[in-house]
Amino acid sequence: MQHNYSYQSALTASDRIGWKVEDLIGGDKKLDFTKRFMPKSLAQVKQLSFLTPQEQLILNQIRGHEYLAMFGLVEEFILPYVVDHARPQLSGDDYRVRALLQFADEVIANTGAEQINQAFEDYAEIGGFIDNGLKQQAELEVESFVRATGRNLSKSQWQGLAAAVLKGMRWTYLGTGMTHPNFLATVEAIKPEARKQIEEMAPAFC
Repeated sequence: MQHNYSYQSALTASDRIGWKVEDLIGGDKKLDFTKRFMPKSLAQVKQLSFLTPQEQLILNQIRGHEYLAMFGLVEEFILPYVVDHARPQLSGDDYRVRALLQFADEVIANTGAEQINQAFEDYAEIGGFIDNGLKQQAELEVESFVRATGRNLSKSQWQGLAAAVLKGMRWTYLGTGMTHPNFLATVEAIKPEARKQIEEMAPAFC
């Protein structure tokens, strides 16, 4: 499988844009609650015309807290799990490290069609599992918004707000990855039909 990016280029980019929470808050550094915490393209709250600009700002900040919590989950639980499984191979032997980084290519080369099909079925199921969690989180964020603003929402406003939050989360955590050119090119190299299936699924998360 060929692609136009490498581990080295990904690491270089990561180092270039790397930052820590401590760079932004802590000590004498305080969050500026007069500003948005999430980019507009991810927060997707501007279209909620029944909210005032101040309420849109608060909802944006709630989404920013959600984003931070999501990455906390990744760093505290998911990454340690991956590292624990990779650690036996990361002994400083450059060839062993390179072999580990090429693991996906080796798996593809030695995996049968049935296993590949099952993998993409599992991918779809995992996406559905995540989406169900996002639906629950969207409702919780509307509750947080009501508590933070004291706003009394009508049923239709509540539903509209929850739908907008869910749409933003779907795009942030699912749609951006499912539509990324590198991801789609990799999928196509493994199973061309799977790319079409993912492209058909993606609009639901965009």
